[in-house]
Amino acid sequence: MFLRKYLSSEITALLNSRLLDFYFKSYGKLMDYGYEYYPGPFGQLRVKKTDNQKPIITIVDQILALKKDNPKADTSSWKPK
Repeated sequence: MFLRKYLSSEITALLNSRLLDFYFKSYGKLMDYGYEYYPGPFGQLRVKKTDNQKPIITIVDQILALKKDNPKADTSSWKPK
């Protein structure tokens, strides 16, 4: 139900954002191989739908297209500072 309200590019942008990276690491457990996440905090995560998602969707679509053509392409300059 949740995913039907949002485009996959919106979800991709959120999951790859620095904000959610911070959130995930706040609730995750650091392991040798990375972080281990628990379902509780993620199930409570709320995402507000706005009408101003077009710029984010455009950037995500461009990054995905570039990575499809060249998986090693540097897209770090497209991320906000």
